Amino acid sequence: MTFRIIKMELEAKLKSVQPTGFFSFSPSGKMEAKWYKDSERLKVKVFKIKLPDGSAVDVYVDEQKIGSITLEKGWGKIDTEGESVLPPLEKGQTVEIRYQDEALLRGQLYRD
Repeated sequence: MTFRIIKMELEAKLKSVQPTGFFSFSPSGKMEAKWYKDSERLKVKVFKIKLPDGSAVDVYVDEQKIGSITLEKGWGKIDTEGESVLPPLEKGQTVEIRYQDEALLRGQLYRD
């Protein structure tokens, strides 16, 4: 196992923008951005999104599209690492998961 020092990390817990019933299973997700000495990592996961398999949802940070996720059984993820995979990010920015320009999930970046 290799351990790396994280220079900075931001996360966002993504919650449904639509009200749901008390006992219903709400769509949700999580975004993690990590900066290491020699690389960056972006991880975005979404769960329980009620769209057909193969549907693509887009990931936005403050109105800037940073990626797309293809859904399978309501689930999907981005997990990418490299030298420059992240746009400039900072605490407090809004993260949204959108389908055809309609926000499904929303959250704010915070330091872990």
